Amino acid sequence: MNPTLKQHTEPIFDSNFESGNLDTAIKIATAEYDLFMRVDSNTRGHVQWYNFTVTPNGNKKIKINIVNFRKYRTLYSQSLRPYVYSHSNPKNWWKQGCSNIKYDQKLLRYEFLTDIFSVQTLTYNCLTFEYEFEADEMVQFAYCPPFTYTDNLRMISS
Repeated sequence: MNPTLKQHTEPIFDSNFESGNLDTAIKIATAEYDLFMRVDSNTRGHVQWYNFTVTPNGNKKIKINIVNFRKYRTLYSQSLRPYVYSHSNPKNWWKQGCSNIKYDQKLLRYEFLTDIFSVQTLTYNCLTFEYEFEADEMVQFAYCPPFTYTDNLRMISS
């Protein structure tokens, strides 16, 4: 998702799967990353949904900032937590997890975006959370447990 990250020492972010919507990941500090999600389908530029995986590559704990939400209010301010699925243990199911969860308005730190949108300051709402990985587990993060088109076809055929 970001060709500037060193693949052997940095976490691997991925959304190349059905319902994944991560657009890019940018390292901003040691073990801290800004993530941009793709715009939700059939909206006028809104972002609410997220679904992506992270493989830590030796990083024990990382901080994730999803920086391009447009919605001012959210359930994260009322104890909602990101949903987490560990691919290392297939018997596990989706559960709410993560720590130090914050949802607040911030100025974007990327000047190229203010040029694109022709404004002096560009604010978005940012979801920030931390996750502590077990030994090289691949973890999927989502707004809620995904229900994909393939899941729908399986349900219809049964």
